[in-house]
Amino acid sequence: MHSIRAYPSIDDIRRMVSRTAYAQLRYSPLLLAGTVLGLAVTYIAPVALAVFATGMAQFLGIFTWLLMAFAFKPDTAVLPADRAVGLALPAIAAIYMAFTLDSAYQHARGRGGMWKAACKPTFRNCDERCGRITIGQGSPERKFSGGVLAY
Repeated sequence: MHSIRAYPSIDDIRRMVSRTAYAQLRYSPLLLAGTVLGLAVTYIAPVALAVFATGMAQFLGIFTWLLMAFAFKPDTAVLPADRAVGLALPAIAAIYMAFTLDSAYQHARGRGGMWKAACKPTFRNCDERCGRITIGQGSPERKFSGGVLAY
């Protein structure tokens, strides 16, 4: 498998997530808060318990973190460092959470959801003023708007 989209640096990934994350949450502060809370409880709380708690809470944090890494293992079977990737999921989630918050911040500054690079001659009806692109081979109702498909 080979990706046709290159993201050689972490900043390229940050820009991609900043363009799309808040749009995928339908520009909803409530969905943003729920997403951040969900990521924190699922991925960051077990590590915090493993590192800072004692007794049963620490055991549950370590156990949950190991279960998280084990559950991720089938997805990383082709990687040489598959166990390290599974154990690094909390760090990956924290980075993604920061990028998602950056997406909302960029949107609040009027810079989010920019898809100007997608306005190419291969598309018809590109209107950069409102960020809408009608996909060339699709039906007229299928539009790309702010990073989400709207039907």
